Amino acid sequence: MKARTQNRLSAGLALALLAFVILVQSIEPAGTQEATDPSLANYEDPGRRAAYLLLQQLGFRARPWQLPPSSLPRDGALLVMPDVPRSVLGRDSSSDLPVSPLAERTQDASSLDIHLPVHYRRFLESGGVIFASAESGMQDFLAEELELAEVAELVLAPSSSEETVLPTGDTLEIECSQEFELVLPESFSVFAAGIDGAAQVISLEVGRGELVLFADESLLSNSALREGDEGLLLVRAVEEFSRSGQILFDEYSLGRWNPMTQSELVLSDRFLQLTVQFLCLVAFFVWRLGWIGRFPRDPEPFELLSPLSRVRSQAYLIERAGRYDILGRWLVEGVVKRVMKTWRLLPGRQQEDGAVEANLLELGKRAGVDGDRWREKLCEAQVANPASLASLEGSLMEFEREVMGTHSARKSRRN
Repeated sequence: MKARTQNRLSAGLALALLAFVILVQSIEPAGTQEATDPSLANYEDPGRRAAYLLLQQLGFRARPWQLPPSSLPRDGALLVMPDVPRSVLGRDSSSDLPVSPLAERTQDASSLDIHLPVHYRRFLESGGVIFASAESGMQDFLAEELELAEVAELVLAPSSSEETVLPTGDTLEIECSQEFELVLPESFSVFAAGIDGAAQVISLEVGRGELVLFADESLLSNSALREGDEGLLLVRAVEEFSRSGQILFDEYSLGRWNPMTQSELVLSDRFLQLTVQFLCLVAFFVWRLGWIGRFPRDPEPFELLSPLSRVRSQAYLIERAGRYDILGRWLVEGVVKRVMKTWRLLPGRQQEDGAVEANLLELGKRAGVDGDRWREKLCEAQVANPASLASLEGSLMEFEREVMGTHSARKSRRN
């Protein structure tokens, strides 16, 4: 009893320890936050925490994105990009990351680095949406790294407008410090403009996706959403451009890269089907190993019936079926085989056609009897009822007396 209690206690402690390890591994370190960092984890004025919570409360699937751009989903998600990726800003002349144009980077897709900006372009072309500011650093990134030449033609100008007009005709009270010049490239569409007609939020189609640019990068900050109708502008923009309801706040571009764990990798959309198939195969093999069979140390099984009992039961079944011809053939084959063994002859295969006839002819030559007569009398007998079977039995007894008598005579002469 004590041993059972100790085993239960040990098992409980082991499970508690395992749960604690899993809990500790699942907790992400908070990290350090700079006051000017436009991160959703920053509660200060430049942060994006207010936008993140607002979209979550409205039912959008908003979450932080801490993986490299190669892992961006291809289901029409919306990516809020606060800044130029640090992997681009941190390049120097000794860096191994290529800085060639997009056309050269896509020559061999299998050799692409997971951190290359080309994956943002692929995200757009596959149906994704990117929200970004139009400040000079971001313009250079989009024009050079993503090869969106139209962005390089954009020019920002100071704005004093305090009202913004949406395509629906709604007027919002928004203080925008910058706006786009009145003359825009034809490829851009205006989503929101000031009361004077100058564009404040514009969009550009890239493949099956869209790039949305905000003239004032502070429109999505915590301080802006606390004043005026900036929050309503964000919601209207998300409703207009979001395609799947999934909103990703790009923390990777701020240097907060969280590498994918092994469990997250095998359960990701790219490898989920392969993982499920592998688990099904493992389950199948485990099931096969657990199948009930003979234990290796069990004794060899023996027949429950003796050979004589098996022969009698088989003969009884054939007799009940009225197949006396089969019984007759078996009798002839058995007698001929036994007689040939006495004469030390090797009988032919009984299953082959004509084997019994050939054995009788050979036996006749060896024993000095008329093999043709016995072949006609035994092999060509018509056995269809008990009477004919009894007649065949008499012929077999006569055949045995004649052949075995010859064998006994020769044996006595040798002695």
